[in-house]
Amino acid sequence: MTRWIGWTLALAACEITVVDPGTTSGETGSTSTSTNTGGGGGGGGGGGGGGGGTTVGMQRWESLGSANSGGSGVAEFTVPVQAGDTEFLIFGWGNDFLSIEYVRDPSGATVTKWQDWNGNNDLSDAFWPYGKDVSFSWPMRDSDDPLVPGDWVVGVATADVNWNYVKNKDVEASVRFKQDNDLSQATVDARIVYTGGLQNDAGVVAAVEGAVARWKEIWADQGIALAESYTDSTEDSDLGYPGEGSTDIWNISQTLNGQQVQLLVGELVDGDPWTYGIAGGIPGPLDPSPRAAVVVSTLAHSGNNGVFDDDEIRLMGETFAHEIGHFMGLQHPVQSNYRYWDALDDTPECTNANSCEGDLGDNLMFPYSLCSFSYCEPQYKLTADQAGQLHLTGAAL
Repeated sequence: MTRWIGWTLALAACEITVVDPGTTSGETGSTSTSTNTGGGGGGGGGGGGGGGGTTVGMQRWESLGSANSGGSGVAEFTVPVQAGDTEFLIFGWGNDFLSIEYVRDPSGATVTKWQDWNGNNDLSDAFWPYGKDVSFSWPMRDSDDPLVPGDWVVGVATADVNWNYVKNKDVEASVRFKQDNDLSQATVDARIVYTGGLQNDAGVVAAVEGAVARWKEIWADQGIALAESYTDSTEDSDLGYPGEGSTDIWNISQTLNGQQVQLLVGELVDGDPWTYGIAGGIPGPLDPSPRAAVVVSTLAHSGNNGVFDDDEIRLMGETFAHEIGHFMGLQHPVQSNYRYWDALDDTPECTNANSCEGDLGDNLMFPYSLCSFSYCEPQYKLTADQAGQLHLTGAAL
């Protein structure tokens, strides 16, 4: 690999960035696909998808309507779980910063709340008000109790840019339910979008297709098949961060069908030659949103000469799988400061670079690449709990 890096590189392979409203812009573009499950509105950059009671594959979509956050700054939504439902993915949007406050089961018991994750373990970014829409799935882990039929309640907090509660704000929401009696095998529908004319660059196309083959190889070991499709967009190939004001992702996401994960291929991410890729959320939304995508840079992988070798193609494939792993709910097993870990039972809680790189350095979701001047170590393994989390998510059908 031809890269300007040190002998041991702690390059972030991904990041979730909070972008203030209006700070990112993109030219209006179009994609060559036109399928969608239905319409929906968006407030503050969010959007709803599907149509009332729509069923797609093993999913059921329902509008949850609008709720006001009242004097507490928390809007409550009733999620009607039916027999056979194995997971739900709620998507809320509004004009304020949103986060998940709590989830209550039909008995009224709180099964999770944001305070549970205000420590050293990370379950979901949805507990923090990063943007004006929020996605959250439940259950997320094999260790979480399964859904029971009845009315569940999800509290969605409304906040300002400083994360203070704001009262009496309207929030809209929808929900997608998954019914799946086999959580050992799944197929993920991935839409790969070339931007800025990259579909006409034979070298890039060959590298992307090789990277997708590596991605499929990694997931096949976990019982997950990838059903990929390709399209293109006239959006600029210097991709913006997923988030508020990301009109390029917003434009492209209008044709999502509610079951797809979306990966945008560009030359750069926000002009940075060192950023491999960024996911639009942990988990990200399956409905139209400025966060409804993973964005990946080709030039960060190909190095200064812009030509891919086999190791660079492999690395890009691992980035694809890593970032979509985030989008489907996986955290880093350990953060790069070695003080925070994911919320899975089989993750060793290492506390320094030597132990973490030794215990987890080959994990697909490790927070940085382990590279020399000429080579990056393969990162492809998943623990049983990580694989189980992928199988639970609504994108794995």
